[in-house]
Amino acid sequence: MSMSEEKTLLSIVKCLSIYGVPTTLAIKFLFAHGVDINLAMEDNATILMAAAAEGDANLVDFLMGIGADPNIPTKSEYLAITRAAARGHMSTIEMLLRHGVGINSQAQDATTALYVAAENGQLHVVDFLLRRGADHSMAMNDGATPLVGAAWQGHLEVVQLLVNSGADIDHSMNCGETALYMAASNGHYAVVDYFIDVGADVEKYTNLSMTPLYIAAYEGHLAVHGHTPLHGATRKNQLDTVKYLISIGSDINCLDRMLNAPLHIAAEMGHTDMVQYLLSCGADPTIRNSNTIIKTNYLYKGLENTFVVCC
Repeated sequence: MSMSEEKTLLSIVKCLSIYGVPTTLAIKFLFAHGVDINLAMEDNATILMAAAAEGDANLVDFLMGIGADPNIPTKSEYLAITRAAARGHMSTIEMLLRHGVGINSQAQDATTALYVAAENGQLHVVDFLLRRGADHSMAMNDGATPLVGAAWQGHLEVVQLLVNSGADIDHSMNCGETALYMAASNGHYAVVDYFIDVGADVEKYTNLSMTPLYIAAYEGHLAVHGHTPLHGATRKNQLDTVKYLISIGSDINCLDRMLNAPLHIAAEMGHTDMVQYLLSCGADPTIRNSNTIIKTNYLYKGLENTFVVCC
């Protein structure tokens, strides 16, 4: 059967639907006349694939009942269940599972439903799949796990759910990049901040000898409020992280969008050890932020008379 004939047959289904003929009835008619239910379109997508992508659980139920194959991948390597997961079609996913589709089914690139749901920020689908036993440790051919996919796209709630479900925060892809590295390299600072809080390895090297915070510092990524990793680590009084960031070249006087340098933040939070360290590294206490110069009283030896331009 030629490609043009395949297109025509699929077009018949659409045309019949337009004129009031139920899609299932049109498919039954074609199926009864010998049409292959797994007939593929140009991108190798089948009718089942299209139904899953559109979230038509009833049509999926019907197609599976007459022998549609859920494991035929598209040219872009999607399966029926991964297409449904990417678009958040919960009822369709449930229907596919009811018909025996494996929850950890993998496409040619080893993509799973959990991975694409995580990468696309489909929190409710990720939660459902995890509760149904989806394996959060399964990786794609490049070594990316669902946690890496969620971090890469900056989906904080999905990241938190996966970590709370036991996902390995320091898992490395084939190239050595971790979920923290992917979040840092794409400027998703809220995710970076979370990973630091839960103890992710900030000094884990990639195959190119770069660390997550190294790439964040040198690419100059800012979060929604303009904070760099150095601002965030200072606010949380994470002295070891601050020392590391400064050692790899982070700008100690870098300003966020409120014109606060890390020293302003340390002063505001009352982190006296941090203030002392930043000053010892050359932080400029005369930089103005969006407010005025005020005298900050530090209950720390040698800092009582320090003036810092702070908020």
